[in-house]
Amino acid sequence: AAREHAGRGGGGGGGRLPHGLVAAAIGPYGASVEGESEYSGRYGRRLGAPALAAWHAWRVDVLLSAGADVLAFETVPCVTEVVALCTLLQSRPAARAWLSLACRSAAEL
Repeated sequence: AAREHAGRGGGGGGGRLPHGLVAAAIGPYGASVEGESEYSGRYGRRLGAPALAAWHAWRVDVLLSAGADVLAFETVPCVTEVVALCTLLQSRPAARAWLSLACRSAAEL
């Protein structure tokens, strides 16, 4: 539906978008659990990169099979999850993605 809407220029630009893309947003693991771990990333050390990659894998596969052009991993708060996502994406070379990070300061993630 998003691709069809973008192709009709439904994004507010008034005209037809010749190369509209559909980005599928995926939040961090911490957004699915209680507490403020979405922001702190404290779960990273406890779970480890392999478990986080496995947790994200089915979401990635569903979104790719649904036709998403690009995956948008948003506000990832810990290095362990970044490593997990990069490892996961390496196993899916056709996938295109970006990662945005939630940083505590200019010096630390």
